[in-house]
Amino acid sequence: MSRITPSQRYPLEKDVRETLLAAYNGKHYKELPTPALVVKKPQVDANITSLLNAIDSINSHVARPVKYRAHIKTHKTIEGTRKQLGYDLPGYKGPTYSSIVVSTLREAYLVLDHQAQAQAQAQAETGGPNIVTDMLYGLPACVPDIVPELYAISEKVDHFRIFVDNVYHIEVLQKFAQETQLRDPKFKWSVFVKIDCGTHRAGVFSQHDLEILLRKLFEAKDYIELYGFYAHAGHSYAKTSLVDNEAVLKEEIEYVNRACESVVSLDASFPVSSLVLSVGASPTARAFENSSNIPALVSYIDSLHGTLELHAGNLMISDLQQVATGSIDEKNVASFVLGTVISQYPQRGNPVGEMLTNTGVLSMTKEVSSKAPGYGLVVSDPEYGQWYLQRLSQEHGILQPLDIDTCKLLPHGTKVDILMQHACITMACFGHYFVIDDKGIVIDVWIPCRGW
Repeated sequence: MSRITPSQRYPLEKDVRETLLAAYNGKHYKELPTPALVVKKPQVDANITSLLNAIDSINSHVARPVKYRAHIKTHKTIEGTRKQLGYDLPGYKGPTYSSIVVSTLREAYLVLDHQAQAQAQAQAETGGPNIVTDMLYGLPACVPDIVPELYAISEKVDHFRIFVDNVYHIEVLQKFAQETQLRDPKFKWSVFVKIDCGTHRAGVFSQHDLEILLRKLFEAKDYIELYGFYAHAGHSYAKTSLVDNEAVLKEEIEYVNRACESVVSLDASFPVSSLVLSVGASPTARAFENSSNIPALVSYIDSLHGTLELHAGNLMISDLQQVATGSIDEKNVASFVLGTVISQYPQRGNPVGEMLTNTGVLSMTKEVSSKAPGYGLVVSDPEYGQWYLQRLSQEHGILQPLDIDTCKLLPHGTKVDILMQHACITMACFGHYFVIDDKGIVIDVWIPCRGW
C-alpha cells in the first residue's frame, strides 16, 4: 500500500511567517487583527529556564542524573522545541537536552524534516548535530495500519520509543519486527510500558495485566526491547496546591518503580537499573521544580530501581488550568488570545450587561477549570473591572462581569487579552502565533504544524 507522510498530508504554509513578519514586526500587539494567538517570549523563557535550572540543581546531588523529555504538543513548533531543550534561552547556562515526546506523527515529522533541512544546509560546513536524538510517540497505537508509519519514523531518528499497554501490541510489534529483520537484521522496537497511575486514560491498570504483558515482552526480547516505564498523572490537574501535586508526583514515581519490581519478580537477572522511569504532568513537574524538601527528594531519587526521567509540555506556556492547580500564578501564563469587543448589550442578563467578542469556540475551545469561571478571563484596563467569557458559540464570545459593582462596558472596538483555560487545545486552533517582547512589540512569528 502506498503511503504519504504526515508532512505531505498536512504541509506547513512556508511563506506565512515571512508575510506576517513583513506586516507586523515591530508593531504593538494591539495592532494585530483579531482573533490572534499571542506568545509572551520573556515568560516562555522564564518558565522553561526555571524548570531546567531545577533539574540541573537536583542533578548535582543525585547518583544517577535525572533525564528530561520535552513534550512538544502544546506549541507544535521548532522554536518552542528548541527552547524546551535548553536552546535560545537568554541567561541559561545549563545543559541542553535531546529527548522529546510527540502526540501526533505530524509533530514527529515537523522535527525530522527540520533536522534534515538543517543537515542539508550545513553539509558544506560541519553537518551540525541534531537537537533531537530520542523521540517518543505518545500514543499506544501499535495496530497494523499505524505500525509501518512508526517504523518509517524510527529510520530517521537515532532512538525512537513507542508505548505499549496491551498484549495485543506486543503481538503486532513482534510480527512486524520478524518480517523486518529479514532485510534489517539489527532492527528492534524500543518500548515504554505505559502505566495507568490514576488518570484512567491509557496504560496498564492492574498488576495482573502488567505481569502478563511483561512475560509476553520477555518472550519477544529478540524483537522488542523494554526501555522503561512511563506514567502521566493527568489527574493532577484536579489538585489545588503544590503540596497536593508533590504527593501526586511521588505517586507517579511509585507506580513506575513498582513496575520495576514486577520485572525483577519475573526475571531476577534483568538489568533493572538500566530502565528509565518517566513521569510528569505540568503540575507534578512544577512540584519537582519547587520541592519543599530537596534532601528528601534526592534521597528518594537515589533509592529508585531505574533512572528517573521528567517529562513536561504545557508548563512552558501554562494557562488557567495550571493556575487552578496552585502551581503557578496568572503572571506565569505565557500566552493569550487577543479579541475585540464588537457589540454591547446594556443591562442584558445583569444590571451592567453583556458584551460580544469575536472569540468563539474556534479560537478559545470550551475547556474549563476549577478556579477561573467560564472559558477565558479578560485582562483589561482596571477602570472597566474584571470580565470573563461566560458562553461561546462558533465565532461568538459573550463577556459577562465578574462583579456588577465594579464593572462597566468596554467601548466598541476595544481589543482585550483573554487568558485561556487550556493552552494545548486553544493553540491548536491557530495557524500562527505572534511572539512579543516585554513591551508588547511583535518580534517573531511561530508557525505550528497541524493535523495528525
